[in-house]
Amino acid sequence: MALVNAYATEQEFRDHIGDQGGTLNLTMIERALNTASRMIDQYTGRRFWQDLTTANKRFWPDNQLLLYVDDISTDFTEVRTDEDDDGTYELLWDVADVLREPVNSGIDIGTSFAKWRILAVGTKRFPVARLRPPVQVTAQWGWATTPPEITEATVLKAAKLFNLKNAPLGIAGFGDFGALRISRQDPEVIELIQPYVRIGMNGIA
Repeated sequence: MALVNAYATEQEFRDHIGDQGGTLNLTMIERALNTASRMIDQYTGRRFWQDLTTANKRFWPDNQLLLYVDDISTDFTEVRTDEDDDGTYELLWDVADVLREPVNSGIDIGTSFAKWRILAVGTKRFPVARLRPPVQVTAQWGWATTPPEITEATVLKAAKLFNLKNAPLGIAGFGDFGALRISRQDPEVIELIQPYVRIGMNGIA
């Protein structure tokens, strides 16, 4: 097994748990970190790694002025609209037509940031009441860097998952932890990730 879009490293986990000699099983550490990361994705409704390339996604706007999108990790964003509901996004919006929000996300959150709202601020408007998603956005999706709170929460949750190997079910129980959820039994994890919980998504891939 290897780490796949995990929000903490093997060494960060070993440092947290006090494994200075590096004696703990690497495969089980990676499993715990991967699972903890995906549990955070599920709880927050977003993911905190960055795509390597740009990709197109389609969305329904909330109204003519407001569009919620998946997290955008870079400054580049291309917006096109389907003006006649035929599935072709023929109208390319100018940079001055849109404002990406939160406008201060990099300042408010630190070095980690993403944009997830687009406002129509020029003369164009998002089409509404259509049979097909009328807006196509091309961007590099995800987060520029993983927020430190997410990394810390990942390590904390992964440590709990790792310790399931000492539970009565032993290794078998640890192998089944993918079905678990972040819950009220994880107050310190929830406190760290709650500010990042996503609200108001209407997008499709």
